[in-house]
Amino acid sequence: MLPVLALALLAQTPRPQDAPPGLVLHAGGRTRIGLEVEALEKLLRADPESDKYAGPLSAETPQHEVAVDDFFLMTTEVTHEQYAAFLRATQRRAPYTWASAAIDAGRRAYVAEQERARAEALAAGRPVPDALPFDPVEWWAENWSGQASAVPAGDERRPVVFVDYADASAYARWAGLRLMTEFEYQRAVRGDTDRKYPWGDAWDSEKYAATSLLAKKGGAWPVGSFAAGASRQGLFDLAGNVWEWTASPYVAYPGYQLKVYEFGYGAKTRQVNAVAAWSPFQRVVVGGSFQNGNLMARATTRRAAEQAFHSEALGFRCAADPEPGVDLALAILADELTSNARPLEGETPIAFDAQATVAAQHWQVAARGEGLLQNYAVIEEHRYALFTPVEQLPCTDIVNFERQCFERLAATGRPLVLGFLSTNMSFVEPPLEPGTYFVGYRPSGPRKASPSEGPRTLEELLGLDPDSAWIVLSSLDGKPLRAWRTRLEWAPSRDGRAQLIDPSDAPRTNEPPTTERTLRFELSLATRTSKKGLAFALVLRSEGSALAGTWRLTR
Repeated sequence: MLPVLALALLAQTPRPQDAPPGLVLHAGGRTRIGLEVEALEKLLRADPESDKYAGPLSAETPQHEVAVDDFFLMTTEVTHEQYAAFLRATQRRAPYTWASAAIDAGRRAYVAEQERARAEALAAGRPVPDALPFDPVEWWAENWSGQASAVPAGDERRPVVFVDYADASAYARWAGLRLMTEFEYQRAVRGDTDRKYPWGDAWDSEKYAATSLLAKKGGAWPVGSFAAGASRQGLFDLAGNVWEWTASPYVAYPGYQLKVYEFGYGAKTRQVNAVAAWSPFQRVVVGGSFQNGNLMARATTRRAAEQAFHSEALGFRCAADPEPGVDLALAILADELTSNARPLEGETPIAFDAQATVAAQHWQVAARGEGLLQNYAVIEEHRYALFTPVEQLPCTDIVNFERQCFERLAATGRPLVLGFLSTNMSFVEPPLEPGTYFVGYRPSGPRKASPSEGPRTLEELLGLDPDSAWIVLSSLDGKPLRAWRTRLEWAPSRDGRAQLIDPSDAPRTNEPPTTERTLRFELSLATRTSKKGLAFALVLRSEGSALAGTWRLTR
């Protein structure tokens, strides 16, 4: 029989079958990150041409260890057909290479307009304006709305390129995923070793990766074209093909030192100033591309890119946290609930615990065609609902908590915030549209009205019975929207979980039976008492088949 501790550890380990579609599980661990200074010196000495890369190469030093958590990672770079599903769903701008017909028409119109302007100037005796070149990228950026675009024929399974950091991040969030970090990338390539490439240290210019050393020159290859170059977990093109965005800022590793290297002797001595140009606003890109040799395809290669940069040799792949909803919660906190958009606790913005998020996620994927790689999937839709609690409620018992709730109501007219709820679905019970909301609590009992409430109190606005306790949903600007009766319990702390309850399993009540699934969040909020928390449930019911199918749930 397994010891109790071993059973607990097994219960916490993410299971491969919980992976989002198209991603595989990578076990974390202590990982060797970067390059030894001596190895950098060897690279610079061996190749005088590497002098021009000395600064970026020095950014890989010094080698150090980082504890990388478990993570899921896409088996391939995001392809044109995967990105096309995102564009169909969001109506976002396509890469300019998808719009050759529209751009050709724009070019003809541009040339005609310039000719007209020149003719008018000549006829009027004015100076003839200089002919300015047509910029297809700039034209598409200004004129894309309403124009036709489509994946170029034959590029369906090539990595999508000409996407900047915002484009890549937007796809990841739409798909319920995120961009990988550079540490996760190096973990995926190296594992517990310090190998150079996903397959080891050997190099064959025709066998392992799409680089500039291939005899057959060209652009990016269809993903998975180099089976021998796959990683131990079956990931393709981690080396070569196209550079890949990461979420990591371009900053120095701990212990980085400026250094000037000196090679040769006498009159042939050359000095190499290896200084990296750090910028926390730039992002690290990794893996090299078809435009570079194997020097850029090493595990430790890190280059800087402006977030607005895009090119024919830069794409991305997505990652995910082992726990459902965590990536989405972090994105919401970064994009919507920035510190100046959160309610205050005293003079400090409320802190939320993204790692304690309770969530349900569902993906709809396209039917598999012939000849697809294993674990390759085209996501067509992602549905989710999540609750992220505050880091800690400032109370030591239920009486203290309710007193603070009434104090908050008296001071601000707003309920004490327990967390936030976010979903891209509609629910009928309680009535809820897609969006992000603050979840607050109004205890039972009379209370003093707040001067800030004006002529109508919270109870009047929502029709609340003061003799009941209420969960109150508010917009992000603090406006109370709706409420439903609830009961909070002072109970032993536990992890939250999500459940999908089929109609046949629903508890019997006096209400008419439902014919749809119900989503139930069982929640426990941390307090100043480590072993006790405030427990309650959020129950959401949708109409039709919105909750049908297989869901990834916080367990």
